[in-house]
Amino acid sequence: QAVPLLAPLESDANPVVAEAALFALGQAGGADALRALQEAKVPDRLKRCRFHAILLCAERMAAEGQPAEAAAVYQAVYKQSDDLVIKNAALRGIVVTDKAKAVPVLTAALKGDNAKLRASAAKFACELGGEALSPMLADLSSLPADVQAAILSMVGDKAALPAVLKAAKSSEENIRVAALGALGRLGDATGVTLLLGVAAAEKGEPQAAARSSLQQLRGTEVDAALIGAAQQGEPGL
Repeated sequence: QAVPLLAPLESDANPVVAEAALFALGQAGGADALRALQEAKVPDRLKRCRFHAILLCAERMAAEGQPAEAAAVYQAVYKQSDDLVIKNAALRGIVVTDKAKAVPVLTAALKGDNAKLRASAAKFACELGGEALSPMLADLSSLPADVQAAILSMVGDKAALPAVLKAAKSSEENIRVAALGALGRLGDATGVTLLLGVAAAEKGEPQAAARSSLQQLRGTEVDAALIGAAQQGEPGL
């Protein structure tokens, strides 16, 4: 019942009134409120408020068991808005409500021109994990260097190990350092020789990351690999 009263106020000449109406409609939620917000014509200074209100509606839809409908709203907002705050929120909404549709959107964002959006997309991709993350890991070397480093710094999925081992040999130091650090979280005995070599022969951040990872690695196979390396006189031991 509040929607017919609030909708006309979206375009009120007083921006305080218009902003309050937008927020109230977002809080009210429901199909009528969402439609009113989607059809609203607001000045540039209120565009963020309008999109935020639409996102509130989508959030309520998801909470009330309508993830597909909420995902469609998030997708629309993500495409329509150039506001980084709004795009980040919409992207997060897509990830939460529809993992399958999130993958191509995240992949495009990871390759995009906006560094801040790339960083957010890297974080969300790592949160997805599992099969959703696999195509991004397979394509890791084609992504911008900052994205590769960000994903390697955050990924917690053991399935990422092959990509991590490959990245640990990158010519880009920031990528190598992130990969060497990831081996401490994700690695197994297969990374011991590589880490020992870096820990013994290199300096600076790569060496520090390798030594830290060696200290984190656990398991009987890791212990056996370290003992074997010591017996063979591997550097770093």
